[in-house]
Amino acid sequence: MQSALNELAKENRLLASWSGNHDKWAADKMGKMTTYHEFVKRYGAHYLEGVSYVNLRLSGDERDVDYKFVGSHQHKGYSIYNDSHAALRMELDQARGADISITAHNHVKAYNQQVVKIHGGSEQVLHMVALGTYKETDRHSRKKGWARKGEEARGGFGLVLRPDRKDVKVFWDIGEAVEYVNLLEQTTFLDK
Repeated sequence: MQSALNELAKENRLLASWSGNHDKWAADKMGKMTTYHEFVKRYGAHYLEGVSYVNLRLSGDERDVDYKFVGSHQHKGYSIYNDSHAALRMELDQARGADISITAHNHVKAYNQQVVKIHGGSEQVLHMVALGTYKETDRHSRKKGWARKGEEARGGFGLVLRPDRKDVKVFWDIGEAVEYVNLLEQTTFLDK
């Protein structure tokens, strides 16, 4: 995890992280120091706990674009039909009008989007992200009766946000998002 965070933090690309229950368990029960004990000091990024909000403003050529995130390691809500249900429920309960809602606790990787109505009758697209675990299995997963996770079911997503207009592109794999951004930068450079 430490090497992944070091890579993500290059060039100040790491803005925030939500705490999970595994690192808290290790610190509280075992007195062990975890990767996150010096997170703010080491990376200059926010370390969030519980339901937390991130407002991100990107400056484009013509105007600024604001993105609203809501996230929490765990939130109430579960559906056998929709693995990203907790992220939808969090937006409904805590952050009506968020652009992106992120949860992680259920060890199930999922992404969904849908149009939601917000106060005043306007509409916007909500992106619901449930992060997968980084391990095939562990004691908690086995206790819950969850199947081993293959490569596709593990890990995070790559989100690419446009600075010139509200647009969220979600990539199933972080590496794919990095490749996409690199390709955009090369194309933009060649166009200029």
